[in-house]
Amino acid sequence: MNPLLDISLPAERRIGIIEHLDFPILDFDLPKISNAHSPMSIMRFIASSEVIVTNSYHSLYWATLMKKKTVLYKPFSSKFKNLKIQSVIFDGNLDDAVAASKIHESYLSECRKLNVDFAHKLLRIMKKIDFGD
Repeated sequence: MNPLLDISLPAERRIGIIEHLDFPILDFDLPKISNAHSPMSIMRFIASSEVIVTNSYHSLYWATLMKKKTVLYKPFSSKFKNLKIQSVIFDGNLDDAVAASKIHESYLSECRKLNVDFAHKLLRIMKKIDFGD
């Protein structure tokens, strides 16, 4: 639901790298930040990039929500498999990975709808509970 996901900025770069603080991405000479930055800084970086290459779970998720092409760089955890939208995994050829990546136009609205539906369901349940005031 975060309004930062709606940030729209002119593209400053074709490809931006967001590396996990504990797993640096050293293969590319491209603009880069780490997931140690503030959410605002990360989302501004995503918004001003056309493509995000990352090994950070949240950066990957946010970039997908923000309608960016994404490339997952050397995933180090099984948690990446739990995302509904699976990103292209870097296989050694960045140009091919970027070309294979897709923008998911409706993903943010789908996720927001799921959150609103869940909140409404929770409120209905809470109204039925006697909290014994």
